[in-house]
Amino acid sequence: MTAAARTPTKVPARQLDWSTWPVLNRWQVEADHPVLAGHFPGQPVVPGALLLSWLASDVRRATGREVLEIREARFQGAALPGATLESRTSASASAMRFVIIEAGTPARVVASGSLVLSGEEAAP
Repeated sequence: MTAAARTPTKVPARQLDWSTWPVLNRWQVEADHPVLAGHFPGQPVVPGALLLSWLASDVRRATGREVLEIREARFQGAALPGATLESRTSASASAMRFVIIEAGTPARVVASGSLVLSGEEAAP
């Protein structure tokens, strides 16, 4: 078998038209947020885990349902201190696709993916 035969074929990522999805929330990344001091000193970047934590909280607040699983998460760009971020979602019965963008002209995708949601509203 040749090297070319072993190389997997790249399939282009499906482009989503998230511009029509409703806005779940907007966040302002404060320049003095404590997590930025250690991620990374001198060149701070908002950790992806923090973005997903904010998103899960917003999903719970908006739908009353818990995020059971992060099925997929892709980080396409860095969220920097001072950025205004916006989460947009598209939901089905048990799942939700999301995109986190840096608001602006043009908007820039920071992260996208899909979540599995609980079947019932969470207790208050």
